[in-house]
Amino acid sequence: MSDTAHNNKNNNVDRDAIHEAAVSMAEKYGDEHRYIIEPYDILAKCWANDKQVSEGGLTVVIERSIFDRIRIMGEVLQAIKDDPKILEVPITKPIFIIGYMRTGSTLLHNIIEKDVNHFVPPLWQLAEPLPIPDGKEKSDDPRILGVKNFSEHYNQIPGWLQKHQAFTPYALEECSGQLGKTGCMKELLLGGQNIEEYTQWYEQLKDEWKVSMYEYYKKELQLLAYKQGFGSRTYVRKDAQHMANMPALLRVFPGARTVNSIRNPIQTIGSICSMSYTVNQAYYTPDNLDLEAMGKRILRNADHIINTYMDYREATDGPDKSSANVVDVYYNDLVGDPKGTLEKIYTKFNIELTQETLDNVQHYLEENQQNKHGKHVYDISTYGLTEDEIKRVFKRYIEYFNVDCN
Repeated sequence: MSDTAHNNKNNNVDRDAIHEAAVSMAEKYGDEHRYIIEPYDILAKCWANDKQVSEGGLTVVIERSIFDRIRIMGEVLQAIKDDPKILEVPITKPIFIIGYMRTGSTLLHNIIEKDVNHFVPPLWQLAEPLPIPDGKEKSDDPRILGVKNFSEHYNQIPGWLQKHQAFTPYALEECSGQLGKTGCMKELLLGGQNIEEYTQWYEQLKDEWKVSMYEYYKKELQLLAYKQGFGSRTYVRKDAQHMANMPALLRVFPGARTVNSIRNPIQTIGSICSMSYTVNQAYYTPDNLDLEAMGKRILRNADHIINTYMDYREATDGPDKSSANVVDVYYNDLVGDPKGTLEKIYTKFNIELTQETLDNVQHYLEENQQNKHGKHVYDISTYGLTEDEIKRVFKRYIEYFNVDCN
C-alpha cells in the first residue's frame, strides 16, 4: 500500500489523519519505522467501512487502539533518543509464556510473577510507560487513575468481564499492547466484524516485518526496566501471538525461554468465544454481534497461530519432541498441581525455586481459587462451531502433544 492520502471520512473515521499520524511518527524517528504505516492504513479502512460498530466502540478503536498507540510509540522513541542509555538495559533469558489463549497461561503468568527475582510490569505501566516508571508511583498518579477509569468501563460490560473484574491498574497484562503499537493488534483481529483485509495482511506477515515489531517491543521493555532494576530481574511476559512469531522472537531475544501451555482445544475455543462475546461489546451492541461469524474468525485465528507454531516445533524439536528453550505444560496438570508445574518449569530452566516463592504462590492460590467467580459455562454451537471442525484445525497439535479431547 502506498503512503498517499485517502480523502475518506466514512463512519466519522478520518483516514487521512490516521495515515498522516503514522507517517509523521515513522519519518520523525527513522525510515526503519515505516513498516507501521500499512497496518494502520488497513485498520482505518476496515473500521471506516464497518456498518455495525457502535459510536462508543468506534471511539475506543480510533482514539485508544490507533491514535494513542501511535502517540505512545513516538513518545517511547523520543525518550530513547533523549537518553540512549535506555538501550543498554540488558534483557537476559526472558521467559515468554506463549500458550494459546485460555490454556492456563494467565494462571502461569501470575504464579511465575510471585518470584521476587522476576519483573512483570503491571497494566498501568504497559498502558502509559512515560514518564519512565521507577516503581515508587503513588495510587493517585494520573496514569494509574486513567487506567483505573478505563478498566472500570470495561469491567462494567455484562458477562465474563463484569464477573471477573479482570482489568485493574495493577493486573498483569499480555504483550498485545506493546506489539499493537506497531500495528499488529490482536484485539481488533478477533473483535472486528469488518476486518477481512486486515486479517489477510496479518496472515501474510514476513519474518522481517515481525523482527521490526520485536525490535520496537524490546525497546519498550528496556525503557520499563530502566529505573526498575536495569535488567537485574528476569522479564516474564505472556501472549499467544508469540506462537506465530517464534523465529523473529528468538532473533531479537536469542536467550529467550518459552512456556507452552496446552489444553483440549474444544474447551479452549469455547472459552475464547464466550470471553470474546463479552469483550467485543466494547465495540458493538449485543444485537449487532454476529456470533457465528465471531466463532469462524476465532477458529481462523487459531488455525493460523497454532499451525504456524507447529511448523516451528516440528522443524526445531529433538526426536523426543523437546527443545532446550521450551517447557510444555498441560492445563489439567497446571490447575491440579500449580506448584508442581512451577517446579517443572524451574527445573527445566535451571532456576532456583525458593521457599519464599512457594509461599508467595500458595498465598496467591488461596486468594484466587479456580471458579472463584463461578464456573465458566459455554457452548461452541452458540458460535456456529462443531467439535469436528475444531479438531480438524488442531489436528497436528492434538497428535503432537497427545491432547485428550474427551
